[in-house]
Formats: sequence, structure tokens, C-alpha cells
Amino acid sequence: MKALITAGGRATRLRPITFTINKHLIPLVNKPMLEYALEKIQECGITEVAININPGETELQKILGDGSRWGMDITYLEQQGGPKGLAHIISNAAEWLGDEPFLFYLGDNIILGSIKSLVEKFQREELDCLLALSRVPDPQRFGVPELRNGRITRVLEKPSDPPSDFAVTGIYIYKSSILRACSDIQPSARGEY
Repeated sequence: MKALITAGGRATRLRPITFTINKHLIPLVNKPMLEYALEKIQECGITEVAININPGETELQKILGDGSRWGMDITYLEQQGGPKGLAHIISNAAEWLGDEPFLFYLGDNIILGSIKSLVEKFQREELDCLLALSRVPDPQRFGVPELRNGRITRVLEKPSDPPSDFAVTGIYIYKSSILRACSDIQPSARGEY
């Protein structure tokens, strides 16, 4: 299994801080936010990691290096065409991902607890995909899953009338078959895939 981490985008809601620093490098308890993602992935035993970056990004590479600090091999993939959504990021990484399942981790999320059990469940049950969810008091602020018999039937982005009180946390595990699905997705009204 490989891991793909998002670390691109514009982070306009965090301005003026993000005028001078990538939001994934903002320090939390004296280390960049993205290091927490790498530690969670390391706990899962994943050693091949790609980080999606903005074109021309150099600070991430300087700070994180080649990944040897975590026993990993980090590849940096420039997001071509600007920020166009999560499916676009996955499609951009298709060649690097190959036919392997992968953990897709939104790098601006801080996750409490281990995600190792999710990876183990995905492998043990031979699932096609697995999303980590969290119960929240205000689901209309997040991506919210519609659930049927314990399965996610769709995810609604910031719905005014949420179908559940869960939010998608930004941890996804996919089989490589998701690559075909990503290539079939049509852009949203915001131009994202």
C-alpha cells in the first residue's frame, strides 16, 4: 500500500498567514502540520509516500526532505492545472500509484488516535474503499455521508439539511480501481473534480 497526501491549494481562508507559508507547514506544537500526517502514515507501516504540491513549491521539500526521517521514500508531485478537487489530485498521481491500493490523506487534517486499524480493516475485509468518519455537532460545515445499512451511498459537501451527523475526516483508503472512477467524474459547478 502507498500513501498520497494533499499539500497544495491556496488556503485563502487562512490569509494573511498563508501569503508567506504553505498552510501544511504552519507549526502546531513546534512542528509543521504535515509532519503529523507523516507520523500517522508511518504507524501504518507505509513507506512509499507521494505529496501533492503546488507548482514551483520548494519549502515542503526543504523541510520534509526525502522522507528518510520517517523510514519513507517521499515523492513530490506537482498538481497540474491548479487546484481542481480531490479526484484531480488522485488522477494526477495515477502513474505513481500504479495498481496499488492507497491511503489518501488530506494533509491539513490533524487526526487524534491511530489510523492503523482502518488500514488493517481495509486489507482484512478486502474493501474497495474505506472513509474515516467523525460525529460532529455541526455537520453542515463539512462533507457529510449519506448512510444506508452502514454503507456510504454518497457524500454531500456542506449540505444545508445534512443526512447524518457525521463528517468525512479526510482519511480515505482506496483500491486502484478508483483511478477509473476519477477519470469519469465531471467537474462540479466550482470547476472541481
